[in-house]
Amino acid sequence: MSAPQAAVRACMRSLAALWRTLSGVQISVWGSYGSAFNFRWGGFAYFTFVNMPRCLAELPLLSWPPGYGARRIDLNGDSTPLQWTPWPAGTHYTTIANEGPEPDAPDITNYIYDWTTNGVQDTFTTTSIPDVGSISSITLWAYGWAYKSYGGALANKIHGNIFVGSEWQVSQDFGFTDEPEDVHEWKNIVFDGAWTQNDLDNLKIQLTFYRPMQGGGTIFSMYGLVS
Repeated sequence: MSAPQAAVRACMRSLAALWRTLSGVQISVWGSYGSAFNFRWGGFAYFTFVNMPRCLAELPLLSWPPGYGARRIDLNGDSTPLQWTPWPAGTHYTTIANEGPEPDAPDITNYIYDWTTNGVQDTFTTTSIPDVGSISSITLWAYGWAYKSYGGALANKIHGNIFVGSEWQVSQDFGFTDEPEDVHEWKNIVFDGAWTQNDLDNLKIQLTFYRPMQGGGTIFSMYGLVS
């Protein structure tokens, strides 16, 4: 058994022990890494499925096998500049935070938008992850759309960027469009690098709306994945 498997097993065993103390349910068979445990009381399997992500999330990032290290961060504050418009009202970050993850559609009655100005920006602070170790990739997921206008160089675009390692990276286009008409969809962009716990603790996320000619753009939800 690998170290990550053992750590997950130990975490889940402690949860099972707590449940056994409260309910008297006895363990019949331990499942393998990545599956539910089997208990004499079948309803307990659902409890296991719910809590396995919790056990995984408590592991330090460096202990994960390759490809299993993504952990979520969320917006937790407004920074500057702050130039988009929140709808219906309130702080910008709360309007688009704590939804998802993809592919689930978020609440589309709350959003930030712009229909008038080229180059407007919204900037946000984020939650962090303790004992993260080293970071090689940060993915931004956003749910939104942008008016295509006349296409090509005249198409509206929404770019995302991150402030990490004491500097802004090169912004990237999410690739939102309005085709088919009024489509809302999840899009992501990925930043690769070599960053530390301190870099993650001071991370910021920025959205920029580019409007060369006419129309608007909207973001309904946003979060990040760190690996």
